[in-house]
Amino acid sequence: FLGGVGLDIISWPRGAHIQTAADVPPETLLHLGLFYGPIVAGFSIVSIWCYTHYGLTRQRHAEIVAALNDRREAEAEKAGRSATRTGSGAANSTPAIADALDEVGTEGLSGT
Repeated sequence: FLGGVGLDIISWPRGAHIQTAADVPPETLLHLGLFYGPIVAGFSIVSIWCYTHYGLTRQRHAEIVAALNDRREAEAEKAGRSATRTGSGAANSTPAIADALDEVGTEGLSGT
């Protein structure tokens, strides 16, 4: 939607007579660069700012992974107790995602 509005602002030509880039007037291409250049640069600056302010270190990552593993183990123990109480094996089944995480282990998530 916004891209179309931008093209309307710079009077981008439309129609069957526009077959190649050579059919677009040079001043329209200049306006395209002047209009979209600062927008793309702005997104780049915002992205760089977000990246530099994202304080995830290897140590913090390890802490998060350990906390998730602890939570998963606690939930598995809780599910095991409820399965024993009810006699149902369905409550003791492990979801496919947890199985995949067990196979990968924390080494696969650390990025090293």
